Amino acid sequence: MLLLQNNLIREGGIYLNMRNRMNAGTTLDKNILNLAKRKKVSVEKITNEMSTSLGYKKEKIAKNLYILLENGKIELVDLNPPRNLLQYSLSSYSLWFWTLIGLFGLTAISIYIFPNKIPFLYLRYIFGSIFTLYLPGYSLLETLYPTKEKFTILERTAFSIGLSLALVPLIGLSLNYTPWGISLNTVYISLSLLTVLFSFTALSRKFSYLKLKKIPPEQIKTDYKKRNHK
Repeated sequence: MLLLQNNLIREGGIYLNMRNRMNAGTTLDKNILNLAKRKKVSVEKITNEMSTSLGYKKEKIAKNLYILLENGKIELVDLNPPRNLLQYSLSSYSLWFWTLIGLFGLTAISIYIFPNKIPFLYLRYIFGSIFTLYLPGYSLLETLYPTKEKFTILERTAFSIGLSLALVPLIGLSLNYTPWGISLNTVYISLSLLTVLFSFTALSRKFSYLKLKKIPPEQIKTDYKKRNHK
């Protein structure tokens, strides 16, 4: 449920901070912000009220709420954030991580299980391209810049491809001087290990950032006192 209290909108344990640095760009945006500022209101209620009284479609209202979030006019603050790395890795915050692991699995299936013939070859080309030209750079970028505020989606995609193009030749060059040499198996294993290492590092950094940003200072002090008392 999304509620507004003291200039905060709360969504099932999540607050949306109202920011005044940007003016609402559309009439719908202004109506949403004005309604949210007047009283406590849930997301369902604000959607139904705007839809009933002003005739907006619910999909349009939801889209504008998302745009307000992306433009920085509101900010999500989780009131019940994950308290440890395991909880974080199993939460919706880590959807990107499990998507990456899933792509690893699909790449392995396309290489080692699918028969070497059309149309399975096309799947191998697709997953192989993503695996070599995107995932290594993406995981490194997530490690270096764990917050979304640094780059746009387009910039992250471009940087991910660029970093991948830099990392993959280095992996190949390194394998050339090892006893195993360069082969399909060694390249797949090496890129997988490197990408997983970057991904776990990014996961840890994202959790640390979330913990510092989302957990109230009084809760941090309480946890600190409990640990010292023990």
